[in-house]
Amino acid sequence: SILAGERLENELQSANAVGGYYAGSLTDTTVQQAAVMLWKDTGDKNIESNEVELVQYDAANHMLAKYISTGTATISTTNFNDPNWIATFRATATEVPLARFIDGVQFNVQNPYSTYQKPLVEYQLRFVRNGAVTTSYGAICLSALLLPPGQTLN
Repeated sequence: SILAGERLENELQSANAVGGYYAGSLTDTTVQQAAVMLWKDTGDKNIESNEVELVQYDAANHMLAKYISTGTATISTTNFNDPNWIATFRATATEVPLARFIDGVQFNVQNPYSTYQKPLVEYQLRFVRNGAVTTSYGAICLSALLLPPGQTLN
């Protein structure tokens, strides 16, 4: 559980901004599973597909994965912030496993689109082994050194 949390935190810590996300559920595999769009700017302040990463929980495979793209298409802030756009991005991205043997993931994002506060991503990871349930919790405040066009941090 510690390794899974560290891998997730590594992805979150290197992001500048949070886009659309789904909270997910720690125990219900029938709901939309946890997913969060992250932007890791390379310096030009434009959101490009090779700077975007999706972190998503796969309940069927008990796996947390990231999805990355090698494309350079510019992505609008509107699409990046829209959770419905997650499926569009995922369809053209490459899956990279982050951690396996996870039995539930939930995200909570505070201030995802704020122009005044840096986004805070809270996560919970649930593990069930031999009938014992362990939940790991963490929170990462993103750097937000650069924000997408039209957003400013005061």
